[in-house]
Amino acid sequence: MRSGNYIIQNRISIRMQRSFLLFTNGLKSKETVRQYIFYVEKFMKFYEIKDYNSLTKIPPEKLQIMVEDYVMDLKKRVSPNTVPTSMYAIQAFFESNDIDELEYFLLKNQSIEDALIKLQKRGYEIGYAEQAIESPVDPELFPRKIRYEAERMANFYILYYCMENSIRQLIKQVLSEKDPNWWEY
Repeated sequence: MRSGNYIIQNRISIRMQRSFLLFTNGLKSKETVRQYIFYVEKFMKFYEIKDYNSLTKIPPEKLQIMVEDYVMDLKKRVSPNTVPTSMYAIQAFFESNDIDELEYFLLKNQSIEDALIKLQKRGYEIGYAEQAIESPVDPELFPRKIRYEAERMANFYILYYCMENSIRQLIKQVLSEKDPNWWEY
């Protein structure tokens, strides 16, 4: 029982650190706070970082490499749609704690595909990066908040597109079974 109390007290003291408070107070909804804490703590666990303040003390050059390596590892383990959410959480943590150089890196490479293409050019083998599509519009022309919202909505579009076309196929299949000439009416 004593070790359980220690873990709870340690977790509470970690969540009272200034870097954690700055991070969570900048988020709007309780669900976003919950999810972002989850993703930042996964990043911390990946690198065995014990607390939030320690994360802010890592030199930005090293953080950049850590984020790149973490993205590459995530691409191997999770759906590509999960990676941006993880990165939004990590970016929000660094932005709220004024880690400017890493913030610049994350903004500059806002699209995960762009970051992976750059890593591929450095010699890393990343098959998914080859699937990236060049945007006909320079996203830097738009405010950062609008770009974030557009990227977030892009994931929803994939879901809506798949659902809509699956429903269309089901309707077509059912109607074709009843009457092969249903479309002619």
